Amino acid sequence: MPHTDPFDRQITIGLGCFLEQTRIPASADGYDVTLDLYPEGPDGPVARATFAKGGNPDPLAAHIMNRRSVKEAFANTPVSGEKAEKLRQYCEVHIDQPTVNLLIDITWQAQRLEMNIPRTMQESVEWMRFGKAEINASPDGIALGGPLLESMMLAGILSREAQSDPKSQGFKEGVKVWEQMFAATPAFVSMTTDGNTRKDQIEVGARWVRLNLTTTALGLSLHPISQAAQEYEEMKPHFNAAHDLLAQDGQTVQMLGRLGYGPNTPRAPRWHWRQSCAMADQTKGPPDTSPFLLFEVFTEIGILEQLSRALLEARLPDGIIASHFGVLNHLMRGRDGQTPLKLARAFQTPKTSMTHTLKVLEQRGLIELRSNPDDGRSKQAWITDAGRAMIAATIQDLADHYGKLAQDLDMQALGDIKPVLANLRAYLDDRREQKTENR
Repeated sequence: MPHTDPFDRQITIGLGCFLEQTRIPASADGYDVTLDLYPEGPDGPVARATFAKGGNPDPLAAHIMNRRSVKEAFANTPVSGEKAEKLRQYCEVHIDQPTVNLLIDITWQAQRLEMNIPRTMQESVEWMRFGKAEINASPDGIALGGPLLESMMLAGILSREAQSDPKSQGFKEGVKVWEQMFAATPAFVSMTTDGNTRKDQIEVGARWVRLNLTTTALGLSLHPISQAAQEYEEMKPHFNAAHDLLAQDGQTVQMLGRLGYGPNTPRAPRWHWRQSCAMADQTKGPPDTSPFLLFEVFTEIGILEQLSRALLEARLPDGIIASHFGVLNHLMRGRDGQTPLKLARAFQTPKTSMTHTLKVLEQRGLIELRSNPDDGRSKQAWITDAGRAMIAATIQDLADHYGKLAQDLDMQALGDIKPVLANLRAYLDDRREQKTENR
C-alpha cells in the first residue's frame, strides 16, 4: 500500500505475524522451527524456515482458532492492573484515563484524516470486500460482512462508491460508526523499538501475535489501529503526537491497539491453501438453457419479494408501507432532490401514485417537498433527518432478524448466488432503459 505504508514497514510487521503463527502451531505438532531472516539480503526471501522434530508445545497454540482483531465498540469495563501486567511482556499497556483520553483523540484524528484524503482512502476502498460473495471470492482484503453491514448494503447506504465519496450518506454514517467505536475504548497498547530495521519490524509482528493470543486467553479483545504511526506527509502531526506521548528519543512507534472487552466476532476470512490451485469442477453436465428455467427463477424471486416485503412492513411505523420505505431509501442512496416524475419513472409507477406516496411521506415529516429551482411548476423531494432516522432504525431491526437467518441458512450458498442476481438485475434494468428510450 504505497500511500499509507510507503516504506513497507506495516506489511513487514504483518510478515512477522505470519512467521510467528507458523512457528506456534508447528510446536503443537512437535516441531521446532528455526527462522533465518533475510538469508540472501534485504532484496531476497524474507525468511527461510527449517522444521525439525522435537519442539516443545507453545501454550499459546491453544488460542489460535479463537484469536480475533475486534473492530467493534468495547464495553465500558476497565482493564484490570493484573491483566495489564500479564501483557507487559509484549508491549506497553495504557489504562490510566488521562493517557487513554489522549490516545483516543490521537488515534481517531489519525483515522479521520486518512479517511478524508482521497488517495489514502481509495487505497483502503480498493481492498474492501463488500458482502459474502466478494469476501468468499477474495478473502485477502478488508472484509465488510455480517447482518448489519449487509443490511446497509441492501439499503444502498454502504457501497464502494459511497465509501469513496466523503459527501455521501454512506460515508458519513461510516464516520459516525468509527468515531463511536474509538470513543468506546477503555485501554490501549503500544509497541516501540529502539531501531527500525526489517528485523525489528519482523520481531514486532511476532510480539503482536503473541500479545493477541494472550489477550484472547485472558478474555480481552484487541484491535490494531496504527494510522498515527504511518509515515506519509499529511500524517506528520499525529505521527509526532504519538511519538511524543509513547516513545523516547530515537525510538519508533511500531504498533498501536485498542484493548478492552468486545463482542464475539466471527473468524476473519482466509484463503484455503488449496484455493490457489483449485481446478474447475468437471463433473457438471451442460447447463439448462430452457425458457422454463427462467419462469421458475422469476417465480421464486416473486415469492421472495412478497415474503421480504411482509418482513419489512412488520417493522415499519403504522401507515408506512414498503413502497414508502423504497422511496425514502432511494432518496437516501444519494438521489435526493428528485422530482415526482423522475421518481415515478425510477419505480415504474404512475405519477399520480408517486404523488400520493410523497404526500404521505411529507405529512409524516419524513421528506420535504421544495420548489424546483429549474422548473417553478414542479417540486423536488428531499429526505429529512426524521426520514434518515427511520431508515436507520428499520435497518437495525432487520439486522437483528437477519442475524438469526444467518445462523439458520447456508450463507456460503447465498453469497455464491448474489453476483448472479446482481447481473440479472443489471441486465433487466438495462433493457428497461432501452425500452423507455425507444418509445
